[in-house]
Amino acid sequence: MALAVATAARLVLLPTAPSLSGDLYRYLWEGRVIVHGGNPYRQSPDDPALAALRDREVWPRINHRE
Repeated sequence: MALAVATAARLVLLPTAPSLSGDLYRYLWEGRVIVHGGNPYRQSPDDPALAALRDREVWPRINHRE
């Protein structure tokens, strides 16, 4: 029963944006950088070399771009 309630609660919240933390967007960004051959630990999101990876959904929500 508890597993069913926990699953239902997560399914209800799945389509909503994260409200307590912007970390999810940072993780998505870093994953995108890695997939395209970059290193998110050496290149900040503000790096001009990464401008082609910026979009309207994830990029504006990234915290600590510097």
